[in-house]
Amino acid sequence: LSPVVGVHDDVHELDFASMYPNIIREHNLSPETVRCGCHDGADVPELGYSVCDREGYLPDVLGPIIDDRAEMKRRLAEDDLSAAEREALAGQSDALKWILVSCFGYQGFSNAKFGRIEVHEAINAYARDIMLQAKETFERAGWRVVHGIVDSLWVNADPNREQRPVEAVATEVSEQV
Repeated sequence: LSPVVGVHDDVHELDFASMYPNIIREHNLSPETVRCGCHDGADVPELGYSVCDREGYLPDVLGPIIDDRAEMKRRLAEDDLSAAEREALAGQSDALKWILVSCFGYQGFSNAKFGRIEVHEAINAYARDIMLQAKETFERAGWRVVHGIVDSLWVNADPNREQRPVEAVATEVSEQV
């Protein structure tokens, strides 16, 4: 979403946690499940690719990593960690993040032995759909989206409308998608 040109006050940044890996997991996107050939369907938004019901290896492999990173982030939000524990946990969380990012990117790599461009396309199609749903939800709730990119939105209050609390709208978006 192209940024609205200008200076903006009271902007809230909203970031989806592990968006692309969670899309892979939630929608069972894997080289052997996208356009599998065992059934027809139009499961992937805009692309119409079918996605097999049998569990794919990519969601199966990424699931524990996503869960471990979420637990690390939960622990990092607590106040009972020493500086050394916080630094170690943040480093571990960052390492897992880059493993997850690489797994997404690898799907689009032309020489990938265990990747497929259609999986990369499907992940991006779901991401676009999620971002558009989030944008529409925030706009209905009285917020103006001033920018959006990859897995983040920046919103501020629409001066002509009453707003629902940004945290409540963020929770609604999370539950929707």
